Amino acid sequence: MMIIIKRSRESYFLVSFAFLIICIFFIGQKYLQWGIDATSVFQFEIISCFAIGVMLFSFRKSNPITPYFLYSFFMLLLGYSFIPINQFNEILGIYDLVLLMLTVFFFLSGIYCGEKLHLNIVPISMPIYYRLLIFWGIFVLSILIFLLECAKLGFIPLARFFSANVYREMNDNTIPILHYFVQVANITPIWAYLLWKKEFLSKKKRNIVIVISLFIIFNSLSRQMWLLTMVCLVLCYMYYNLVSKRKLLIFMAIGILLFLAIGAVRLVTVTNNRSNTEYLQAYAGTQYETNLLETYIALYSTNNFTTFKRFVRESDEQNYRGYGVYTLRPIYTITLLNRIAGFDINPQYDSFSDLGTYAIEPYLDFGIYGVAVLNFLYGLFLAFAYKKYEKKNYRWIVPWGALAFCVLMSAFTNFFNTFFIWFILMLNFLILPPFANGTR
Repeated sequence: MMIIIKRSRESYFLVSFAFLIICIFFIGQKYLQWGIDATSVFQFEIISCFAIGVMLFSFRKSNPITPYFLYSFFMLLLGYSFIPINQFNEILGIYDLVLLMLTVFFFLSGIYCGEKLHLNIVPISMPIYYRLLIFWGIFVLSILIFLLECAKLGFIPLARFFSANVYREMNDNTIPILHYFVQVANITPIWAYLLWKKEFLSKKKRNIVIVISLFIIFNSLSRQMWLLTMVCLVLCYMYYNLVSKRKLLIFMAIGILLFLAIGAVRLVTVTNNRSNTEYLQAYAGTQYETNLLETYIALYSTNNFTTFKRFVRESDEQNYRGYGVYTLRPIYTITLLNRIAGFDINPQYDSFSDLGTYAIEPYLDFGIYGVAVLNFLYGLFLAFAYKKYEKKNYRWIVPWGALAFCVLMSAFTNFFNTFFIWFILMLNFLILPPFANGTR
């Protein structure tokens, strides 16, 4: 019986892989008809096929949301970056391609080694009373800072959701450093639920925390933060419930549709009677009749790899290296060393303002050595968190979700090196007790 099941899974894998490869081939033919260089199309097809293979390999497991599966999205977008569908796109050179291939190789190597790593972390000994005190303190602070920012702004953001400038006005009126407590509200519902599951919170208190936190989350109007919340919610749900692959695909489809829908609602205020696709085509600089999905990929991915190429070229020309200024950003941000000692990134290579994918920061810091070492560490930590999650350690639900979010955002910028992510991880282990009712 087990042999039959195994063979059926292998057959499903091969059929799915063959079908998707054929789809990639037909997409490639479409780009050839547009007049795109055959070499670029071939590179797109090879990398896309490899990414699809990695993605489908993960789907052979009972829980397909693995580090390999998440990273395959970055590889897919990397493959698509070879298709120059916009006027800003620059074909990646040999050196750029080598750097990106090394990025992928060492990240995947880190994942492989992380899965083999056996390491027990000694939890911080702290009475549950103090842990709950930290939780309630963070929750109250998030409410107070949110109200202060609304007062500074002069209105509640949701009330002007359709305003063209509301998001910019919000960013201009955030309170430095203290705003991190507002962002933590994206994780507070997860902590409330986990504390309730372990009988440290009543159902009534759990519901109060979740409702208020969701109100703050919706008022952030940030698709990135909403994505973080959704990822953690789904992983938390999967931790306690068996989810079929069909239901998982439905969750993913809903998430993508929500992302597109929110973007479409935002565009209503700035499209000037043009369709969303026409506006995005003009904004992304596409030079072909692309569909909405292709336009989004060009805008949110392909352009970023072009920025990667530009940063590599210009930093080499100027012999610029950060020597840890990007990697250690969480430390000097909170300690204000960037203002006191002038230890800060070069504004010319700000990968948050001018998105250059997560891959650029290791290179800007330490060159090709940073590409190897830091990508290996990213993959290692990601796999380690996943392994703890798979072993049913509930304290690793949020860390796994936060790091999964970093990977999903990797085609944009590097969230691994942000204080916000480090802050979440620190608070998570301070708030959640390592023992539940006296047992491990």
